[in-house]
Amino acid sequence: MLKKVNYISLFPILSYSALIFYLSNQPQIPFPEMGILSWDKLLHFGAYFGYGVLMQIAVIPNATKKNKKYQIFIVILLSALFAVSDEIHQSFVPGRDADVFDVLADLVGALTSLLLYRRIEQIFKKERADE
Repeated sequence: MLKKVNYISLFPILSYSALIFYLSNQPQIPFPEMGILSWDKLLHFGAYFGYGVLMQIAVIPNATKKNKKYQIFIVILLSALFAVSDEIHQSFVPGRDADVFDVLADLVGALTSLLLYRRIEQIFKKERADE
């Protein structure tokens, strides 16, 4: 069973989501072409790395040991849904377009934040066990 939601922990992710929506509504900034790993993809990765971190702050602390995998699935699912909705939104913005590789960069950023969170969590558990 999920613990009671701390609504204050939702404020950062909701604010960050609004910022991403706002930036997606702006004309595209021209970046020099670098192939598939363009500045645009690096910015998408970074933005959704931050999104993944904030999503974890909002969701995972409310998890019990029993449902932590479920919470991680929720972080991935919500990140993916927001990434897809962001690209759909951009398809309606003049000068912007939807790109499946942007969604891929978004998901890699969010997943990287999850992996980093899990690794840091393992390190702290090991340190506590060594004390």
